[in-house]
Amino acid sequence: MFRLAPAGAEKPVVVISDTHLGEPLSTLGATGRDETRYCSGLETLDVLIRALETLGPLDEIVLLGDIWEMWSCPFRLAVQEAAPFLQRLCSLPVDRITYVPGNHDYHLLVQHIEYEQMTCLKRGETPPRRYRPQHTYTDSFLAGLLPEPVRDRFQVKYPDYQRIIAGRRVLFHHGHHLATLRGGELFSSVPMFILKRLEGVGIQTLTREELERGVSIFYEMVYAGSLGDRAADRLHDWWVRVQRWRRWWVWTVLGWMRSRLRRESSLRERGTPQVDIEHFRDAARWMLRLIDADTPHPVPPPDLLVFGHTHRSGIASVLLDDNRTSMSLVNSGCWLVETHKRNTDHVNTLAILDGAHVGVYKLGIYGLELRDAIRFPVEERTPSWP
Repeated sequence: MFRLAPAGAEKPVVVISDTHLGEPLSTLGATGRDETRYCSGLETLDVLIRALETLGPLDEIVLLGDIWEMWSCPFRLAVQEAAPFLQRLCSLPVDRITYVPGNHDYHLLVQHIEYEQMTCLKRGETPPRRYRPQHTYTDSFLAGLLPEPVRDRFQVKYPDYQRIIAGRRVLFHHGHHLATLRGGELFSSVPMFILKRLEGVGIQTLTREELERGVSIFYEMVYAGSLGDRAADRLHDWWVRVQRWRRWWVWTVLGWMRSRLRRESSLRERGTPQVDIEHFRDAARWMLRLIDADTPHPVPPPDLLVFGHTHRSGIASVLLDDNRTSMSLVNSGCWLVETHKRNTDHVNTLAILDGAHVGVYKLGIYGLELRDAIRFPVEERTPSWP
């Protein structure tokens, strides 16, 4: 399940998530504009690539989900907007590129699953189960979007990517499972409603496979809205109007509906202090218990859990169930401007891990600026993950 990093593991690992390429306000889109830097997306991309070049050869780039926006625009448009980003990113000297799907690009995972099933059927074999913990898709059709020299270094992992970096056990996950387990908003309530009311699943006995089933049903329903020519734009415009209705509507029935929708919607919370990393401690402990139940033999918990999804970068620590072991939580932030949420401090952020520390950086005017970091102890740690 867990593998030692290849030789040269001291080289940095760069983690980028939530670019939402295809969204008009993505700061790295081919035709977009970065409202935080008052420049085009291509100019921001150029500054990012020049900053990453200063790191030297990279061990790995982890694309931690929601790279392509597939809930509010057609995939064809998302591919066009992502093309310069992928071309420039893959021009860096990097040993491996790993993509972990998120919720907004979840349909790409579904296509990988169905591709494997169809391949087995063509060979006369029994198709594999839809859910397989820590599965690797090495023959990914997404490699065709990358420059040819790096295609054989590209892999897709889901639901997590687990490896050892400089003796530390690191778990990468987009964060949508964490948000669903945390609860408290619409986009976590619906999968739980599906599991409890439609699938008859008991929450106290919930497994990771059942959790995945609940989010899969819901995410695919949302994705279907992007297949029309106008439906996605009109639904998005309607939702923007709902979130901006004036306060005096609170005294009407529509105002009650408005406040209820705003309170329950993860899109409203996304990028706000309500989803700061400290609020995910309980969800992280719960997810680790689900991961343990998926493994046939007990394994030590990770030292680091790296995720995105919330659009709020940061670092925190969590005490695990044994009340002795601690784990660090790291959120890599986002590359999507939501100005009405005053979230610009967490836009254009990423995480970098190397042999000395893990840090969250923000892309400044001239390069990467360190926002938060954990320095690793000097002593060597012997990894014990299989």
